[in-house]
Amino acid sequence: MVMFNEFKKIFQRPFKLAEQQMIIADNQYQIRTAKLMDLARLYELQRAVFAGEEPWTKQTYIAELTNRRSLYLVVEIHDEIVGFAGISKRNRHEVHITNIGIDPDFQHQGLGCFVLDKFFKMARDGDYQKITLEVDINNQHAIDLYKALDFYEVKLERNYYDNGNDALTLCKQINK
Repeated sequence: MVMFNEFKKIFQRPFKLAEQQMIIADNQYQIRTAKLMDLARLYELQRAVFAGEEPWTKQTYIAELTNRRSLYLVVEIHDEIVGFAGISKRNRHEVHITNIGIDPDFQHQGLGCFVLDKFFKMARDGDYQKITLEVDINNQHAIDLYKALDFYEVKLERNYYDNGNDALTLCKQINK
């Protein structure tokens, strides 16, 4: 029976999220698992978030949305997606934030921190030891936010992005 449970664990999704509601600044938001039918809005939203650039192709989104080792979330208000974020299991000790973005009209309201807190809780609950991510070296606002949330610099990745920009790899230790 022990062997069966260990085998079953390998094929289970490492993350689960029940749809939740939250109120931030008198606005009611929903956070839920992304679906393939969200693809067009995710692709449109990434252009708004990343100043017209498209760091992920539609095929990349499809791969992430269907990857059993990943969880992709969307944040909605009035049935409109205003944020997205993805997390993926790298190994038994580490999870990786693959992507995160909040519609510029909804930034600086705590939505990004709320999603990151969900990921931190999932990592703790799953007994992971650390969370990693990459951030564009030119995105100082995001770097400052991550450092305020106890991420630290691991390394500089030269020419990491398609546009030639460098990325910082950041890490956060997860404590029980």
